[in-house]
Amino acid sequence: MHDEVTNIGHEPAPHMMLYHINFGFPVVDAGSRLVSPSLCVTPRDAEAEKDKAEYASFHAPVAGYREKVYYHDVAAAGGRTMAGVVNPALGFGGYVVYRKTQLPHLIEWKQMGKGTYVVGVEPGTNLVQGRAKERAEGRLRLLKPGETVRYDLELGALTTEKDVAAFESAVKRIRGRRRARIETFRA
Repeated sequence: MHDEVTNIGHEPAPHMMLYHINFGFPVVDAGSRLVSPSLCVTPRDAEAEKDKAEYASFHAPVAGYREKVYYHDVAAAGGRTMAGVVNPALGFGGYVVYRKTQLPHLIEWKQMGKGTYVVGVEPGTNLVQGRAKERAEGRLRLLKPGETVRYDLELGALTTEKDVAAFESAVKRIRGRRRARIETFRA
């Protein structure tokens, strides 16, 4: 996928981009997991803090489950990185490959609720706290009049156990020997 966004206005314009890629059942099921070259994982809020050690693991649907969001700083190789959800028991999954220079943040949206059972794997230019917070934190980009930004992503399916194993190996090569550090939520 190749996207282009151009500011056709006459004034600088705030710009935020998020690719909200949802995976559901049966890719998401008990025993499924997020596979990403995460170097640092930070819970968005106190709710996500509760189960932060299990950020990459998925379980069966639970009534009353409250969403959890995690911010991932991921490794890249040659400017590219990847993330996906795999179901090892069934030997399949889905993934996204993208340029970290274009989309520096990876957001994991985890909703393990009955009736709303889904995991979002979301490369983005910003975190998901709104424009005002991004501006205050110095992450909000302004596009100059006439300026164009580009985004290149590959979305795909892993349809065999061999595909899943190859994807996991590719992620491990990008991450190298580094392990994910799990941060503590800070209000």
